[in-house]
Amino acid sequence: MMCGSECRDLASDQQNCGACGKTCGSGQTCQAGQCACTAGLLACGGACIPADANNCGGCGNQCAAGQVCSGGACKSSCDGTETQCSLGACVDTTTNALNCGGCGNQ
Repeated sequence: MMCGSECRDLASDQQNCGACGKTCGSGQTCQAGQCACTAGLLACGGACIPADANNCGGCGNQCAAGQVCSGGACKSSCDGTETQCSLGACVDTTTNALNCGGCGNQ
């Protein structure tokens, strides 16, 4: 699609996602012409927020004290392949964009 004087792919262009000039926000990617949260983030109230013990499996779904969030469910500890990072979230540091190789590495 022509956006101004340049040809753009509206299915994947961060600055022209689904329409010319429609920019995806922080923590989002353009997927099939729609802005969507990147892996490890939830869409809550128009923003992309970390999936953690305060938002486990959904916005505002808080885990009980001493529990961690793993795979969208509250449980007592992280699986052997996951690491407990901030706010009680279990993440796979080999695949999580917000915790690449270790907690907090983007």
